[in-house]
Amino acid sequence: MKKFRRSPITIACYVIAALIVVYFCVTAVSTIRTIDEYYAQYGMTGTFTEYVTYIFQNGFGTLVNAIMIFMAGLIYDAVRKLDPNNWKTDEELAEEKAAKKLPKDASAAAAAADAKDIVEFDKAEEAAEESAEAADENAEVVEAAAVEEAAVEEVEAVEEAAEEVEEVVEAAEPAEETAEAEEAAEAGEVLDEELEDAGKVAGGTAAADML
Repeated sequence: MKKFRRSPITIACYVIAALIVVYFCVTAVSTIRTIDEYYAQYGMTGTFTEYVTYIFQNGFGTLVNAIMIFMAGLIYDAVRKLDPNNWKTDEELAEEKAAKKLPKDASAAAAAADAKDIVEFDKAEEAAEESAEAADENAEVVEAAAVEEAAVEEVEAVEEAAEEVEEVVEAAEPAEETAEAEEAAEAGEVLDEELEDAGKVAGGTAAADML
């Protein structure tokens, strides 16, 4: 069995008309209290006709507006009932609700997928940062090892140079001793020659004195 699908516009008209009627009732109560307070000053009470007269004088326009809006909703519904497309079975109504709900579910699924992608991206970024930190640590270790190896090689080179210097010094010492001996021998020869010359001069002088 098909059911009439009421329009949201009609529902809005009925709700507005109901609110206007409520306002009319509030206005009527206020008017009744005003009339009672007025007659109470003179110790009198108002008649039913006076109440009705004052209520309709103050709220007639409000009541007319509520009736007009309510009738507009009825007329709009009556016109829509002439269209067969506005009559739906329960199955069709359920399909329409499911179709309206589908975009929301799709949006929720898309949001969940985006959130999952964000989480995975964060995890990948953290893993990349950890890998970069590990690479930096490895590079520092390799660099320290290279510096240490270079220092060891430099120390070894210095030690080799020191050994070479010592060998050169040791080789130079005999040569210096030989040179000093030669110089001493030459000095001895020169001294002997001077002594011989001095002896000759002394002998010549003694011979001269004897003569």
